[in-house]
Amino acid sequence: MSLRTVLILFLAVGVLAALGMFWNQHAIERVMRDGYGTTGKIISAKVVSPRFPFVFDGGWPRYVDENLSIGLQWTGRDGVQRERTGIAVSAAYAARIMVGNQLKLLTIPIQAVDDDSSLPVIVEDLDDHLSHIRSTSRFLAVGAGVCAVLVMLVIGWCDASIRRLHAGELLH
Repeated sequence: MSLRTVLILFLAVGVLAALGMFWNQHAIERVMRDGYGTTGKIISAKVVSPRFPFVFDGGWPRYVDENLSIGLQWTGRDGVQRERTGIAVSAAYAARIMVGNQLKLLTIPIQAVDDDSSLPVIVEDLDDHLSHIRSTSRFLAVGAGVCAVLVMLVIGWCDASIRRLHAGELLH
């Protein structure tokens, strides 16, 4: 695999991950703006591997940017019992709801929207989680920018090498 291919791969992954973080941040902000306050019950937790940081909720993969994701259950304004899994929580919040390897099945304040496409937001974890998302987004965006510059430099170097090669062939 060439250096150019590796850099293009890193660039693509960085851009996709940065976009995923951007959409995640805006989804959280939308739920906080348009949602309603209620209480939810923590029903499950899953440690998310950094090697495969995706969860499947309803068949769709979703990037989880933290090491622990939880499942919540609540009753919506429409009276329907709802349940969602794969809700990322910050490391600080994870330390509050875990005792060793045991999960505390707590009732917590959440902000929710009654649709199946939005995850509820844990009110107590909002600041820590958004701070983590913003810092990770900045890191990914800078990394993607560096890869883009390196790709352009490698492409320019390859083009210059080919031109020198052809110019040398024309002289002989």
